[in-house]
Amino acid sequence: MKNLTAAAVLSEDFLEVTDSTCWNRLDAKAQASPHFAVFGQVHATEAFPAGSGHVLIGLISKEEAQAKPDTAFRELVKCVPPTISVGPATTLDSLISIFGDPAQRHVAVVDVNGHLAGVVTRGGVLQALLSALNQDSETTVPAEDLSWQLVTNLANACETSTAFQFMFRLLDEDTIDRSFLEKALNQLTRSVGARYGALTVIANNGEIEEFVYAGLTAEQASCIGHPPTGRGLLGAIDQTARVTHVSDISLDPRHTGFPDGHLHMQSMLAAPLRASGELVGRVYLCDKENGEPFTEKDEALIRCFAHVIANVVRRRRDDLARIRLETEKDVLRSLTHQLLTVTFLHDIIQVLAHHTASLLGYHTFAYFEYDSYRSGLRFLFRQQSTTNPSTGRVLAEVADTIIPCNETSLLEPLLACFAEPGDEVDSKIRQHLGLSAMERQCYLRVPLSHGGELVGVVVLISQSGHRYQPHHVAMLQSLLVPCTIAAIRVR
Repeated sequence: MKNLTAAAVLSEDFLEVTDSTCWNRLDAKAQASPHFAVFGQVHATEAFPAGSGHVLIGLISKEEAQAKPDTAFRELVKCVPPTISVGPATTLDSLISIFGDPAQRHVAVVDVNGHLAGVVTRGGVLQALLSALNQDSETTVPAEDLSWQLVTNLANACETSTAFQFMFRLLDEDTIDRSFLEKALNQLTRSVGARYGALTVIANNGEIEEFVYAGLTAEQASCIGHPPTGRGLLGAIDQTARVTHVSDISLDPRHTGFPDGHLHMQSMLAAPLRASGELVGRVYLCDKENGEPFTEKDEALIRCFAHVIANVVRRRRDDLARIRLETEKDVLRSLTHQLLTVTFLHDIIQVLAHHTASLLGYHTFAYFEYDSYRSGLRFLFRQQSTTNPSTGRVLAEVADTIIPCNETSLLEPLLACFAEPGDEVDSKIRQHLGLSAMERQCYLRVPLSHGGELVGVVVLISQSGHRYQPHHVAMLQSLLVPCTIAAIRVR
């Protein structure tokens, strides 16, 4: 194993592109490449004394390119961690150290002549480790190396090559969706020989982001009702950092009972999903098919599964946060540039509505101007998702309608569901929008204010079934800063 090098785990599945092109300019075959090696023109420097030429400036994954399909690769390279280049003789120990950073997805392998020989991915390294572990039983693992520890745990936990390869594939997964989670849970359930299984992913705000189950029919699941909320025994599991084995659920003092319609389950093996100490979910299995107790091998397997899923979830969230931040910066730059040329309040609100649609999305966008003389909100503008972004509607017929309100109470943003009761002002806002009966949507109200004085209020109604999150509030607030300045300027 110690003789393995970067050359042994090399992937040639990449496409060389120039830094001036973008993903949308590539043909369908080229777009299917999992990695893009971006080459740019550089001039003579101390590093490149031979003069100008094309050199590798970075690696971009397919997902990163798809996220900004019209952005030149030279700009995308600036938005991702710097590409690390190694030689073909680089040891596997060194590669493991590099991939210890969750942000590092791939490494460029460059030969002595400076030519790109290929790409090494985290998946390629793990595959080599797993294969080597199968062949080298005398390998010693440095105790301080968590990557080695994880692979060793996998080797000890997985009795079959199927489970072994399954765990490896999870580690290199980029997409977290319901289908992926269901497949992962079903494989875990089969590997352990459990009759039932469940996996919950918890959002940053503590709400259930996704819940999948195994061993139940759709009819049986519907009889249970809502997903487990993490109270009682499950809540206790969330507070731990280890695997919990309960031989008889009914006898555990933390158990508060099953909901009506829930199948009887006796034993449970559970683990919290934690990444860097943060709880991102939980996984639990109930009742072995053969009726026997869960074993130490089962505990090792669910422990590794929880570790892997938690880190995949965290890595994907970090990626989405980074992409979201870059998108927000682009939208904010475009918004600020357009506001330089507008001279009317209506134009400012139209520009805001257009950029808000691209960043957050909505069913309805509305703007209320604050009338300090009459101490109320004047309903000025509404635009729905089906409306042409360049038009919107000025509500001249209700422009003189005033919703009495307390200015101070509107200086803080409000995020709520339509099903939740609002105060009198919000009730009247909903009535004016004609949306008071909609229950599966989210209501977001954010003020335009300057120097502690209210200028106006933006209200967003989400698409049905979509919920705004706290980061959406922060996004809208950042867009309103230049709009507030522009609105004061044109008054």
